[in-house]
Amino acid sequence: MSTLALTLACWNYDRTRALFDGSVRPDGIDLTCLDLPVEETFFRMLRYQEFDVAEMSLSSYVMSLFADAPFVAIPVFPSRFFRHSCIYVNAAAGIQQPRDLAGRTVGTPEYQMTAPVWIRGILADGYDVPVTSVSYVTGGLEEAGRAEKLALDLPSSVRIRRIGPAQTLSAMLAEGEIDALYTARAPSSFRAGDGRVRRLFDDFPAVERDYYRRTRIFPIMHTVVLRRPLYERHRWIAQSLTKAFAAAQRVAYDDLAQTAALKTMLPWLVAHVEDARREMGEDFWPYGMAANAATLATFLRYSHEQGLSRRLLSPPTSSRPRRSRRSRFDGVAGRIVIDVDRVVRDGHRVGADRDEAGRLHHRAGADVEDPLVEVALDAVAVDEAFRERTRPMRAGIVGDVELAVEIEHRDGQAVRLHLQRLAGGDVADVAQPYPPARLTPLDRGGSVC
Repeated sequence: MSTLALTLACWNYDRTRALFDGSVRPDGIDLTCLDLPVEETFFRMLRYQEFDVAEMSLSSYVMSLFADAPFVAIPVFPSRFFRHSCIYVNAAAGIQQPRDLAGRTVGTPEYQMTAPVWIRGILADGYDVPVTSVSYVTGGLEEAGRAEKLALDLPSSVRIRRIGPAQTLSAMLAEGEIDALYTARAPSSFRAGDGRVRRLFDDFPAVERDYYRRTRIFPIMHTVVLRRPLYERHRWIAQSLTKAFAAAQRVAYDDLAQTAALKTMLPWLVAHVEDARREMGEDFWPYGMAANAATLATFLRYSHEQGLSRRLLSPPTSSRPRRSRRSRFDGVAGRIVIDVDRVVRDGHRVGADRDEAGRLHHRAGADVEDPLVEVALDAVAVDEAFRERTRPMRAGIVGDVELAVEIEHRDGQAVRLHLQRLAGGDVADVAQPYPPARLTPLDRGGSVC
């Protein structure tokens, strides 16, 4: 059976390593993994779309949605980081507490970088340091000449300028030319250890624990994106890749749990893992929409408040990427939404109310005479075994309509499909034998709608 050859650009984390070494393989995909630093991956993907699949800055992805939306994200988050440790100050600048940052000049490699977006939002929410109370300068951290990867259109209340063509933020901080620095990587002027640069929060682990206890937020830095044209041609790959990333993450979780020998060169690894589980639960690095909705909503608010997002976005209620509500397909305008009240797993009834299964969206088949609706289970809102064993279905439904779906069973067998109109369209209550000619199972693997 042939597989689809794809390239993935991503850092070789413990949670992605099983994809790199081939011990986890996405269904139906021959994946070539490129181990690249995140800055290179982001630049090459944002500017030239060089890869089929790539790790991506969450902030850059959100901003791309307001341009030509070249990417589709899946609910996989390979990078998360509490960023209180990433605020650096000049030791002679007199900055002893967060509120002292107001009125100061602060460097950041790029204004739209995810890490500074989180830092600015956390300082505004928790320490009364409004985004507009600071003057920002941008440029290279250690090498001169860095520019924003995406064009900015910021409100006039945000004061920002580029540093000189030969300047670097790290050196400027050490020399007192800027007062503070918001960044992802520790500057060399801090690592030098000469005392000229220090962290704003000396005991950052305690501060970050307190932040998590108050907010339940473990900040998301990066997601994973697919090139949109690729996704439009092969929608099933989103589900396949999501499952593969989750399987690779489980390998990392299992390695962290080993006590016969340490698989990571960290002497008190066992203590760190046990502490993380006590504080954050067994799945302390969650993928999927349901577990990350509040975190994503907070980031989207920050992006809007800081002038990066033109309007306030909200996290999708489904894990599947969505089309515009006004999209046209096969001559039919609008969107068909299906709520699944009862679904089938291997021919047997499986209960799933709307809170479990979530709202399922359509796509139209481009290779058929009549518009088709493809129904697939939510990628994260129901448990993995449930969704892996449920086959997507096609239904011949014409029009702009919202439907409830129930599959009737007798003696453990599905016998009839019931469609009930909820709003719009010309379809009233329909009952027909299952599987009818107009409702046939798709191939295994199906499509993520």
